[in-house]
Amino acid sequence: MIRPHARSAPRAFTLFELAIVVAILGVVAAIAIPRFAGATTRYRLDLAVDRVEGDAVLAAEWARSAGRAHVMTFDIAGEGYTIASGADGAGGTRAEVLLGGEPYRCDLQSVSIVGGGNKLVFDGYGRPTAGASLVLRLGDESRTVVLSDPVTRPADGGVNLEVITPATLPTDLVPDIAADLIGGKGVKP
Repeated sequence: MIRPHARSAPRAFTLFELAIVVAILGVVAAIAIPRFAGATTRYRLDLAVDRVEGDAVLAAEWARSAGRAHVMTFDIAGEGYTIASGADGAGGTRAEVLLGGEPYRCDLQSVSIVGGGNKLVFDGYGRPTAGASLVLRLGDESRTVVLSDPVTRPADGGVNLEVITPATLPTDLVPDIAADLIGGKGVKP
């Protein structure tokens, strides 16, 4: 005769096991949340620094391409800056940046421009007429941005813009023009 197998009741978690899992999750969260908040603060500040440096290079490029001065006017109370054409900033506004809003949410704590004032002027050649430094703050973190000559001599040792001369113009890109400029014969398609 075949005996039916005794069925065992399905096993569930005990209250003690669940309490241990909740305690472990609490410890992990207590460690991870402050680290995540600090990383977010550093990320926002780094993003704001990159924006200011990039806009300084952009203002210099606009000045150089237009052949007339452009100015970055910093507003500490408004926590931002504008870029406008004309040495006095009276020309058309090219960009308005609010560092106090999303995605940066940081304070423009101070602006120091050699010679005073709150305007950094780029001449018609794209060169700043003075050096500037800004302090950005978010929570307990702060970053200092130094703008000396962002187009030709980056303050952070970054890569300079490449100057293309007729000798360095790639002949495979524009063969006729490059060959004519360096005195050779171009390849006709």
